[in-house]
Amino acid sequence: MLTAYLLTFLFIVSLTIGIYLFGYAARQASIIHVTALEIFWGLLLIGPILIFVEKLNFLELFTKPNEESWLWLGSAAAFGVIGGNYFSLLNLKLSGERTNSLLSPSITACTIVSSVLFLNENITITKLLGLLVTLGSVLFFVILQTKKNNVIKNSLRQIGASIATILCITLSIIFSIKGTMYSQLSIMHSIWLRLIIALPFMLILLFITKKKIVTKGSAKYFFAIIGGVVAQTIVASYLWFYCTYKIGISSFQIIISTLPFFVYTVDVYIFKKTKPSLYFLLTAILALIGIWIVVHG
Repeated sequence: MLTAYLLTFLFIVSLTIGIYLFGYAARQASIIHVTALEIFWGLLLIGPILIFVEKLNFLELFTKPNEESWLWLGSAAAFGVIGGNYFSLLNLKLSGERTNSLLSPSITACTIVSSVLFLNENITITKLLGLLVTLGSVLFFVILQTKKNNVIKNSLRQIGASIATILCITLSIIFSIKGTMYSQLSIMHSIWLRLIIALPFMLILLFITKKKIVTKGSAKYFFAIIGGVVAQTIVASYLWFYCTYKIGISSFQIIISTLPFFVYTVDVYIFKKTKPSLYFLLTAILALIGIWIVVHG
């Protein structure tokens, strides 16, 4: 159990890396182009793992998933890989990595409510207390950052992208859990299935919008895409499935609601975009107390 909690923080680190890499890529090319390349490289990198490590033949890649897996993971692909990725990248492009990470507490709240309503998950009083402490500290930090940096602009497009991101990712989480509840697929196979279902949707979008899979030829751009796929599409997705199974969706989501702290730390100490804040330290400590309550609940 302790390993799963530690891996949850590794998930946050991996997701943070992916956010910055895909954020850079989204500012270099069209969002559809970035999403298409993410799907393509994801399938290209995961396919050999399924064939050579998990010993599946090409036919088993498609026949091993049952009807429920195709239905629910297909829905997760539509809302997550296509919708969630598109609107998240749009939000990254419009407002930057730090503002995009501020959606994490809202996604946590929506996911926990949805897990209780649709997955019949029970939340103890202790975990509820931990949720209130963690989310309260994160939201306090979010409000301070919003007022200080004026990161939330009065833009209907940005507001719409934020709401769409929250809804799409929440639905994708619930559908992904549903899809793996009714099958014996490995975690990596579940990730691959979401991508392969998303592929025809993306090809249709490329055809309709007449977007070509070309760019200016920047090596940094392709490094960002491939690095983002490894960090976020593969590693973070794998850790998400694993940790959710081990500690439960509610506990996992409460911990990853601290994502804004990690992004803020990267901005302060790596990219030097802002100065350290005493409020950040205090709210981070409160969030850790909340997480401690959740872990021991």
